[in-house]
Amino acid sequence: MNKKENMNHRKSPLLEKPSTLDSFFVGCLDRRLKPFSKQLKKVAKGKNSKKKIHNLRTSCRKIRTLVNNFQAIVPTEVHAGINLELKTLTAKLGLVRELEVLEKEIDRSLSKSYTEKAALGLSVLKKTCQRIIESKRGKLDRAAKVFKSSPNYLYFVNYIADAQEAEPLDLLCESPEIQKFGEERIKVQLDQVAINAASLDKAKPKESFHQLRIQLKILLYTLADFSCVHVDEFHSQRRRISTLLKKMGRIHDRQVWIAQINEVLAVVGETYGESGDEFETTSFAVRLLKSKWFDQIDSDFKDFKIIWRSLKNNRFWDSFFVVVED
Repeated sequence: MNKKENMNHRKSPLLEKPSTLDSFFVGCLDRRLKPFSKQLKKVAKGKNSKKKIHNLRTSCRKIRTLVNNFQAIVPTEVHAGINLELKTLTAKLGLVRELEVLEKEIDRSLSKSYTEKAALGLSVLKKTCQRIIESKRGKLDRAAKVFKSSPNYLYFVNYIADAQEAEPLDLLCESPEIQKFGEERIKVQLDQVAINAASLDKAKPKESFHQLRIQLKILLYTLADFSCVHVDEFHSQRRRISTLLKKMGRIHDRQVWIAQINEVLAVVGETYGESGDEFETTSFAVRLLKSKWFDQIDSDFKDFKIIWRSLKNNRFWDSFFVVVED
Protein backbone atom coordinates (compact mmCIF):
# COMPACT_ATOMS: atom_id res chain seq x y z
CA MET A 1 0.00 0.00 0.00
CA ASN A 2 1.49 3.38 -0.99
CA LYS A 3 1.69 6.52 1.16
CA LYS A 4 -1.33 8.09 -0.44
CA GLU A 5 -3.42 5.06 0.30
CA ASN A 6 -2.22 5.06 3.93
CA MET A 7 -3.20 8.70 4.34
CA ASN A 8 -6.71 7.97 3.11
CA HIS A 9 -7.01 4.66 4.88
CA ARG A 10 -10.25 4.13 6.77
CA LYS A 11 -10.42 0.60 8.07
CA SER A 12 -13.86 -0.95 7.79
CA PRO A 13 -15.37 -2.01 11.13
CA LEU A 14 -17.35 -4.62 9.20
CA LEU A 15 -14.22 -6.70 8.74
CA GLU A 16 -13.31 -6.99 12.42
CA LYS A 17 -15.83 -9.85 12.65
CA PRO A 18 -16.61 -10.61 9.01
CA SER A 19 -19.80 -12.48 8.22
CA THR A 20 -20.22 -14.84 5.28
CA LEU A 21 -21.88 -11.97 3.40
CA ASP A 22 -18.93 -9.64 4.12
CA SER A 23 -16.52 -12.29 2.85
CA PHE A 24 -18.58 -12.86 -0.27
CA PHE A 25 -18.67 -9.11 -0.97
CA VAL A 26 -14.89 -8.91 -0.57
CA GLY A 27 -14.45 -11.74 -3.07
CA CYS A 28 -16.81 -10.17 -5.62
CA LEU A 29 -15.27 -6.73 -5.12
CA ASP A 30 -11.75 -8.09 -5.56
CA ARG A 31 -12.78 -9.80 -8.78
CA ARG A 32 -14.25 -6.57 -10.14
CA LEU A 33 -11.59 -4.15 -8.85
CA LYS A 34 -8.55 -5.99 -10.26
CA PRO A 35 -9.31 -5.29 -13.96
CA PHE A 36 -10.85 -1.91 -13.09
CA SER A 37 -7.71 -0.70 -11.26
CA LYS A 38 -5.46 -1.72 -14.16
CA GLN A 39 -7.72 0.02 -16.68
CA LEU A 40 -7.94 3.13 -14.50
CA LYS A 41 -4.14 3.40 -14.23
CA LYS A 42 -3.73 3.15 -18.00
CA VAL A 43 -6.27 5.87 -18.72
CA ALA A 44 -4.76 8.06 -15.97
CA LYS A 45 -1.41 7.79 -17.80
CA GLY A 46 -2.98 8.95 -21.06
CA LYS A 47 -3.26 5.45 -22.55
CA ASN A 48 -6.83 6.03 -23.62
CA SER A 49 -7.36 3.99 -26.77
CA LYS A 50 -10.90 3.18 -27.88
CA LYS A 51 -10.72 -0.28 -26.35
CA LYS A 52 -9.35 0.96 -23.00
CA ILE A 53 -12.07 3.62 -22.74
CA HIS A 54 -14.77 1.08 -23.53
CA ASN A 55 -13.42 -1.46 -21.01
CA LEU A 56 -13.10 1.08 -18.20
CA ARG A 57 -16.60 2.38 -18.84
CA THR A 58 -18.04 -1.15 -18.64
CA SER A 59 -16.07 -1.84 -15.44
CA CYS A 60 -17.48 1.34 -13.87
CA ARG A 61 -21.00 0.08 -14.45
CA LYS A 62 -20.25 -3.37 -13.06
CA ILE A 63 -18.69 -2.01 -9.86
CA ARG A 64 -21.53 0.45 -9.38
CA THR A 65 -24.04 -2.40 -9.69
CA LEU A 66 -22.08 -4.53 -7.21
CA VAL A 67 -21.81 -1.74 -4.62
CA ASN A 68 -25.52 -0.93 -4.97
CA ASN A 69 -26.45 -4.59 -4.49
CA PHE A 70 -24.38 -4.69 -1.29
CA GLN A 71 -25.48 -1.25 -0.12
CA ALA A 72 -26.66 -2.70 3.20
CA ILE A 73 -23.08 -3.42 4.34
CA VAL A 74 -21.41 -0.31 2.89
CA PRO A 75 -21.27 2.90 4.99
CA THR A 76 -23.89 5.36 3.76
CA GLU A 77 -21.48 8.21 2.99
CA VAL A 78 -19.09 5.88 1.13
CA HIS A 79 -21.91 4.39 -0.92
CA ALA A 80 -23.27 7.82 -1.88
CA GLY A 81 -19.79 9.12 -2.72
CA ILE A 82 -18.59 6.20 -4.85
CA ASN A 83 -21.94 6.00 -6.62
CA LEU A 84 -21.74 9.64 -7.70
CA GLU A 85 -18.04 9.40 -8.65
CA LEU A 86 -18.55 6.27 -10.73
CA LYS A 87 -21.55 7.85 -12.45
CA THR A 88 -19.51 10.98 -13.26
CA LEU A 89 -16.54 9.02 -14.60
CA THR A 90 -18.83 6.76 -16.65
CA ALA A 91 -20.48 9.82 -18.23
CA LYS A 92 -17.13 11.35 -19.23
CA LEU A 93 -15.91 8.08 -20.70
CA GLY A 94 -19.26 7.59 -22.43
CA LEU A 95 -19.14 10.97 -24.14
CA VAL A 96 -15.82 10.13 -25.79
CA ARG A 97 -16.82 6.55 -26.56
CA GLU A 98 -20.10 7.56 -28.22
CA LEU A 99 -18.36 10.21 -30.34
CA GLU A 100 -15.86 7.57 -31.46
CA VAL A 101 -18.70 5.30 -32.54
CA LEU A 102 -20.31 8.22 -34.38
CA GLU A 103 -17.04 9.01 -36.16
CA LYS A 104 -16.81 5.37 -37.24
CA GLU A 105 -20.37 5.49 -38.61
CA ILE A 106 -19.59 8.68 -40.56
CA ASP A 107 -16.49 7.02 -41.98
CA ARG A 108 -18.57 3.97 -42.94
CA SER A 109 -21.03 6.25 -44.76
CA LEU A 110 -18.15 7.93 -46.60
CA SER A 111 -17.08 4.59 -48.04
CA LYS A 112 -20.49 4.15 -49.70
CA SER A 113 -21.58 5.78 -52.93
CA TYR A 114 -22.95 9.26 -52.14
CA THR A 115 -23.19 12.39 -54.26
CA GLU A 116 -20.13 14.62 -54.34
CA LYS A 117 -21.95 17.19 -52.21
CA ALA A 118 -22.77 14.61 -49.53
CA ALA A 119 -19.22 13.24 -49.58
CA LEU A 120 -17.78 16.72 -49.00
CA GLY A 121 -20.15 17.28 -46.10
CA LEU A 122 -19.32 13.89 -44.56
CA SER A 123 -15.59 14.66 -44.81
CA VAL A 124 -16.07 17.91 -42.87
CA LEU A 125 -18.19 16.07 -40.30
CA LYS A 126 -15.53 13.41 -39.84
CA LYS A 127 -12.69 15.91 -39.35
CA THR A 128 -14.76 17.99 -36.93
CA CYS A 129 -15.77 14.91 -34.97
CA GLN A 130 -12.12 13.85 -34.69
CA ARG A 131 -11.15 17.27 -33.31
CA ILE A 132 -13.91 17.14 -30.69
CA ILE A 133 -12.86 13.61 -29.67
CA GLU A 134 -9.22 14.62 -29.23
CA SER A 135 -10.11 17.63 -27.10
CA LYS A 136 -12.33 15.54 -24.81
CA ARG A 137 -10.01 12.52 -24.71
CA GLY A 138 -7.24 14.74 -23.39
CA LYS A 139 -9.31 15.44 -20.28
CA LEU A 140 -9.90 11.78 -19.44
CA ASP A 141 -6.47 11.27 -17.85
CA ARG A 142 -7.21 13.98 -15.30
CA ALA A 143 -10.66 12.51 -14.57
CA ALA A 144 -9.06 9.10 -13.98
CA LYS A 145 -6.37 10.60 -11.72
CA VAL A 146 -9.01 12.39 -9.64
CA PHE A 147 -10.94 9.16 -9.23
CA LYS A 148 -7.79 7.24 -8.28
CA SER A 149 -7.18 9.60 -5.36
CA SER A 150 -10.79 9.53 -4.17
CA PRO A 151 -11.13 8.50 -0.49
CA ASN A 152 -14.21 6.49 -1.46
CA TYR A 153 -12.32 4.48 -4.07
CA LEU A 154 -9.41 3.96 -1.66
CA TYR A 155 -11.89 2.80 0.98
CA PHE A 156 -12.71 -0.20 -1.21
CA VAL A 157 -9.04 -0.80 -2.11
CA ASN A 158 -8.25 -0.95 1.60
CA TYR A 159 -11.43 -2.89 2.33
CA ILE A 160 -9.94 -5.75 0.32
CA ALA A 161 -6.46 -5.26 1.81
CA ASP A 162 -7.87 -5.43 5.37
CA ALA A 163 -9.97 -8.51 4.73
CA GLN A 164 -8.98 -11.78 6.28
CA GLU A 165 -8.30 -14.59 3.86
CA ALA A 166 -11.69 -16.08 3.06
CA GLU A 167 -12.95 -19.22 1.41
CA PRO A 168 -13.18 -19.25 -2.40
CA LEU A 169 -16.34 -17.69 -3.83
CA ASP A 170 -17.67 -21.01 -5.12
CA LEU A 171 -17.58 -22.42 -1.58
CA LEU A 172 -19.11 -19.31 -0.02
CA CYS A 173 -21.93 -19.57 -2.57
CA GLU A 174 -23.07 -22.81 -0.99
CA SER A 175 -24.03 -20.90 2.14
CA PRO A 176 -27.82 -20.51 2.63
CA GLU A 177 -27.15 -16.87 3.56
CA ILE A 178 -25.57 -16.14 0.16
CA GLN A 179 -28.21 -18.10 -1.74
CA LYS A 180 -31.01 -16.17 -0.04
CA PHE A 181 -29.28 -12.79 -0.43
CA GLY A 182 -28.55 -13.46 -4.13
CA GLU A 183 -32.15 -14.46 -4.80
CA GLU A 184 -33.40 -11.31 -3.08
CA ARG A 185 -31.12 -9.03 -5.11
CA ILE A 186 -32.07 -10.72 -8.38
CA LYS A 187 -35.74 -10.34 -7.48
CA VAL A 188 -35.22 -6.61 -6.78
CA GLN A 189 -33.60 -6.11 -10.21
CA LEU A 190 -36.32 -8.17 -11.90
CA ASP A 191 -38.98 -5.97 -10.32
CA GLN A 192 -37.22 -2.90 -11.76
CA VAL A 193 -37.13 -4.53 -15.19
CA ALA A 194 -40.85 -5.31 -14.92
CA ILE A 195 -41.63 -1.67 -14.03
CA ASN A 196 -39.73 -0.35 -17.05
CA ALA A 197 -41.05 -3.08 -19.35
CA ALA A 198 -44.64 -2.16 -18.51
CA SER A 199 -44.05 1.30 -19.99
CA LEU A 200 -43.26 -0.19 -23.41
CA ASP A 201 -46.95 -0.88 -24.02
CA LYS A 202 -48.04 2.62 -23.05
CA ALA A 203 -48.36 5.77 -25.11
CA LYS A 204 -44.65 6.64 -25.31
CA PRO A 205 -42.69 3.36 -25.46
CA LYS A 206 -39.51 4.87 -26.93
CA GLU A 207 -39.07 7.19 -23.93
CA SER A 208 -38.98 4.18 -21.58
CA PHE A 209 -36.73 2.18 -23.90
CA HIS A 210 -33.43 3.57 -22.59
CA GLN A 211 -34.35 2.96 -18.94
CA LEU A 212 -35.30 -0.62 -19.74
CA ARG A 213 -31.96 -1.12 -21.50
CA ILE A 214 -30.06 0.22 -18.46
CA GLN A 215 -32.04 -1.98 -16.09
CA LEU A 216 -31.45 -5.07 -18.23
CA LYS A 217 -27.71 -4.38 -18.05
CA ILE A 218 -27.92 -4.04 -14.27
CA LEU A 219 -29.82 -7.33 -14.14
CA LEU A 220 -27.15 -8.97 -16.31
CA TYR A 221 -24.33 -7.73 -14.05
CA THR A 222 -26.26 -8.87 -10.97
CA LEU A 223 -26.72 -12.33 -12.46
CA ALA A 224 -22.97 -12.45 -13.12
CA ASP A 225 -22.15 -11.52 -9.51
CA PHE A 226 -24.55 -14.17 -8.24
CA SER A 227 -23.92 -16.72 -10.98
CA CYS A 228 -23.63 -19.41 -8.30
CA VAL A 229 -27.28 -18.95 -7.37
CA HIS A 230 -29.17 -21.60 -9.34
CA VAL A 231 -26.47 -21.57 -12.02
CA ASP A 232 -28.22 -23.59 -14.73
CA GLU A 233 -31.41 -21.52 -14.76
CA PHE A 234 -29.68 -18.14 -14.70
CA HIS A 235 -26.91 -18.82 -17.20
CA SER A 236 -29.38 -19.71 -19.93
CA GLN A 237 -31.31 -16.48 -19.31
CA ARG A 238 -28.14 -14.38 -19.24
CA ARG A 239 -27.43 -15.40 -22.82
CA ARG A 240 -30.94 -14.43 -23.88
CA ILE A 241 -30.65 -11.04 -22.17
CA SER A 242 -27.31 -10.43 -23.90
CA THR A 243 -28.89 -11.13 -27.30
CA LEU A 244 -31.76 -8.77 -26.54
CA LEU A 245 -29.35 -6.03 -25.40
CA LYS A 246 -27.47 -6.20 -28.71
CA LYS A 247 -30.72 -5.48 -30.53
CA MET A 248 -31.47 -2.61 -28.15
CA GLY A 249 -27.92 -1.29 -28.55
CA ARG A 250 -28.46 -0.73 -32.28
CA ILE A 251 -31.45 1.48 -31.55
CA HIS A 252 -29.69 3.36 -28.74
CA ASP A 253 -26.64 4.07 -30.91
CA ARG A 254 -28.77 5.75 -33.56
CA GLN A 255 -30.69 7.76 -30.98
CA VAL A 256 -27.37 9.03 -29.61
CA TRP A 257 -25.99 9.76 -33.09
CA ILE A 258 -29.00 11.94 -33.94
CA ALA A 259 -28.38 14.05 -30.83
CA GLN A 260 -24.61 14.22 -31.27
CA ILE A 261 -24.61 14.98 -35.00
CA ASN A 262 -26.47 18.23 -34.25
CA GLU A 263 -23.73 19.20 -31.77
CA VAL A 264 -21.02 18.39 -34.32
CA LEU A 265 -22.85 20.47 -36.93
CA ALA A 266 -22.96 23.39 -34.49
CA VAL A 267 -19.15 23.19 -34.15
CA VAL A 268 -18.86 23.19 -37.96
CA GLY A 269 -20.91 26.40 -37.98
CA GLU A 270 -18.64 27.98 -35.36
CA THR A 271 -15.53 26.91 -37.27
CA TYR A 272 -16.47 27.79 -40.86
CA GLY A 273 -19.41 30.16 -40.40
CA GLU A 274 -23.02 29.26 -41.08
CA SER A 275 -23.07 31.15 -44.37
CA GLY A 276 -20.13 29.24 -45.89
CA ASP A 277 -20.15 26.32 -48.35
CA GLU A 278 -18.75 23.94 -45.71
CA PHE A 279 -21.73 24.46 -43.43
CA GLU A 280 -24.23 24.10 -46.28
CA THR A 281 -22.75 20.84 -47.59
CA THR A 282 -22.36 19.50 -44.04
CA SER A 283 -26.00 20.32 -43.22
CA PHE A 284 -27.00 18.43 -46.35
CA ALA A 285 -25.00 15.39 -45.23
CA VAL A 286 -26.50 15.58 -41.73
CA ARG A 287 -30.03 15.56 -43.15
CA LEU A 288 -29.21 12.43 -45.15
CA LEU A 289 -27.73 10.64 -42.13
CA LYS A 290 -30.56 11.57 -39.79
CA SER A 291 -33.18 10.45 -42.30
CA LYS A 292 -31.43 7.08 -42.62
CA TRP A 293 -31.09 6.68 -38.83
CA PHE A 294 -34.74 7.55 -38.16
CA ASP A 295 -35.81 4.89 -40.67
CA GLN A 296 -33.47 2.35 -39.07
CA ILE A 297 -34.76 3.16 -35.58
CA ASP A 298 -38.37 2.61 -36.66
CA SER A 299 -37.47 -0.70 -38.32
CA ASP A 300 -35.28 -1.91 -35.43
CA PHE A 301 -37.86 -0.89 -32.84
CA LYS A 302 -40.52 -2.97 -34.57
CA ASP A 303 -38.12 -5.94 -34.58
CA PHE A 304 -37.32 -5.37 -30.92
CA LYS A 305 -41.00 -5.38 -29.96
CA ILE A 306 -41.49 -8.71 -31.75
CA ILE A 307 -38.50 -10.28 -29.97
CA TRP A 308 -39.52 -8.83 -26.61
CA ARG A 309 -43.08 -10.13 -26.88
CA SER A 310 -41.91 -13.57 -27.97
CA LEU A 311 -39.62 -13.76 -24.94
CA LYS A 312 -42.45 -12.81 -22.61
CA ASN A 313 -44.82 -15.26 -24.30
CA ASN A 314 -42.24 -18.01 -23.74
CA ARG A 315 -42.41 -17.33 -20.00
CA PHE A 316 -39.04 -15.61 -20.14
CA TRP A 317 -39.50 -13.76 -16.85
CA ASP A 318 -41.53 -16.51 -15.19
CA SER A 319 -38.47 -18.76 -15.27
CA PHE A 320 -36.76 -16.25 -12.98
CA PHE A 321 -39.68 -15.71 -10.64
CA VAL A 322 -40.23 -19.44 -10.13
CA VAL A 323 -36.63 -19.86 -8.98
CA VAL A 324 -36.70 -16.80 -6.76
CA GLU A 325 -40.01 -17.59 -5.09
CA ASP A 326 -39.45 -21.33 -4.48
